Amino acid sequence: LERLGYTLIPFNPPQVAEAFSLFTGAVTVDGCRYLLNKFDADLECDGYASIMNMNRVPFILRRIIAFLTDPFYPRIAHIIRAMPRDTSELRCIYERIEIYRHKFIQAMLSFNIDALLCPVQLQKVKVGKAKAYFVPEYIVFSI
Repeated sequence: LERLGYTLIPFNPPQVAEAFSLFTGAVTVDGCRYLLNKFDADLECDGYASIMNMNRVPFILRRIIAFLTDPFYPRIAHIIRAMPRDTSELRCIYERIEIYRHKFIQAMLSFNIDALLCPVQLQKVKVGKAKAYFVPEYIVFSI
């Protein structure tokens, strides 16, 4: 890209933990029922069982687990607390998402960045009983 005249600038998104928390809150709005139904109907992936089982626990019990695990596993507690209790919390999450978007765009503009090229991530895809294939995901964002 540099040979073609583009300037590559390292960029670290602002407040990544906050962004992940907002994402978690937005996708678990219905108590994670939609995602649970999708994952239950699909092939089980290694590592997802513990995360998905946490979403089967009643909300108040999740908050108690978050409180108890906070001193030892603060990241897990943070994720559990990110799940909204009701539509009022969801509205707050949407407001915080809007604020985060503005911060993200301001951070990009402060570095004079026009587009983001995210690193390639390989996702393991299983097709029936065939071997697993690694499929690249390319993501490009622009203003």
